[in-house]
Amino acid sequence: MFSQLKSNPQQFRQWLLACDSERLTNDLLGQLNKSLPTPEDLKKLADLKNEFDTLPDSEQYFCAISDIKRIHQRISLLLFKSQYKEQLESAEKALVAGRQACETVRRSKRFPKLFELVLTICNFMSSSTKTHEPIYGFDISSLPKLHSTKANDGKRTLLHFILQEIEKDHPDLLQFSDEFQGVSEVASKIDINELQRSINEIKTRVNSAQVDLDNAKNAATDGSNEDRFAEVMEGFVKIARDDIERLDSMNTKMTNAFQDLCDYVSMDMKKCPLNEFFAELKSFCTLFSTCLQENRLWREQEEKNKRTQLSKQLVDDIKKKQRAEPKQPEAKPFFKPSKIAFFFSIERIFTTKISSLFVNIGDEDTDVVSNLMSVLRDANMGGAQPRRVRRPAPGTFPRCVRLGFVFFR
Repeated sequence: MFSQLKSNPQQFRQWLLACDSERLTNDLLGQLNKSLPTPEDLKKLADLKNEFDTLPDSEQYFCAISDIKRIHQRISLLLFKSQYKEQLESAEKALVAGRQACETVRRSKRFPKLFELVLTICNFMSSSTKTHEPIYGFDISSLPKLHSTKANDGKRTLLHFILQEIEKDHPDLLQFSDEFQGVSEVASKIDINELQRSINEIKTRVNSAQVDLDNAKNAATDGSNEDRFAEVMEGFVKIARDDIERLDSMNTKMTNAFQDLCDYVSMDMKKCPLNEFFAELKSFCTLFSTCLQENRLWREQEEKNKRTQLSKQLVDDIKKKQRAEPKQPEAKPFFKPSKIAFFFSIERIFTTKISSLFVNIGDEDTDVVSNLMSVLRDANMGGAQPRRVRRPAPGTFPRCVRLGFVFFR
């Protein structure tokens, strides 16, 4: 401990006499408070001042401070002074958070409305029994138990059903969890008994500091101005007493707020402390949010399944309709457009050539040519499949023309 100090024993003595809070840190004072020798040992070390240089290092430090009056009380009060601000802020924060949480529940409009809805549903469910008697209230610890009452499918609970009704008819209650989740999270960590012990400890230590301050003022001094204990502690005690008055006022306000809340919900504050009440409320808010999310996911899944089923049914109906309709054979053309065009081209060539060859024949021969043209048309437009006609080479007549020329010739 002393090996880490960048000072000699005499400088360390000056720090304690001046109550130097910058050099006497919280850690140093804590270690010193634990390792400080008893008054008897300090008295023995004070008798060894003539042999100061021969003492070990740690004993030299204790020997240097052994003549300071009430050294144990001084170090204890300096340690309390270094921890005082943190203790005070922690107590004030807990008192403010507890009062605000109680007032939030007491002034809420959603809280009694949800209780009324739960009571109505529970009374309706039990109305079918012969021994039914209506209930007019329930304990806050019963709220999380709504999640333990399961439906036949083993998944949905009574809380899921209540939330379905809330979504349909009471949408303003959907913000219940958001309203109380934050305050219940903080208030559930406030231990009233521990908080009261902390406040009482602060009061006790301040009163002890006042006694030591009075003793230091009344004690005879050697005329030295090195000891500033009375001066430093006097200012601290004055500020601490004002803080204690403020703590008492805040504590009274929080206690009254919780008592008002207990009267509002017909609850005994001794049987259900503040932290237990808000722990139950926090648990219910968590279940509330979880079940609400599950309801939405299940509803989305059901809608998705319905859309899938509807699409499948529509496809099946189309297939059944197609199977029920008779199939109509497709009309196939006897000739492809390209073949028909080629046939009429051959016909024009044949007609032109025959007409030019037999310009000077008689009526009798003309009938023969007409009959031949008629036979060709009937053959092409009839039901019989025409034989493939080869395209004549350039500069030559079709074979049928050449045969006709030879025949009539």
